[in-house]
Amino acid sequence: MENALPRLGKGAAIVESDSAPNATGNRRAKARLTCHPVDAAPFTVSGKTARALRLLATNSDGITPLDCIPTIMRLGSIIWQLRHRYGLAISTEMEPHEDGRHARYRLVSRFRLESG
Repeated sequence: MENALPRLGKGAAIVESDSAPNATGNRRAKARLTCHPVDAAPFTVSGKTARALRLLATNSDGITPLDCIPTIMRLGSIIWQLRHRYGLAISTEMEPHEDGRHARYRLVSRFRLESG
């Protein structure tokens, strides 16, 4: 009988994704949010996009990619979706650090969130 788990290298870890089976083999429910922007039609997002939107909404100082590890690995892609697909206004500020720089994203749009 083959082992169902992937082989991992030294120091590697398995991080549960939105649809990964949990220890009992059941799938975990995706995070789901309905957003009601002041100046646009309401929309619903789920999974990593919903988690990123909740982080943006709850952190007035904004968020960086490091704030989201390990659950959201491609924050820039999710920010692009929230801007271009859903029409939210999100500012980007580049912050220097000793190894280079990183982006800090702040939500500018006003809206109401509803868990769903």
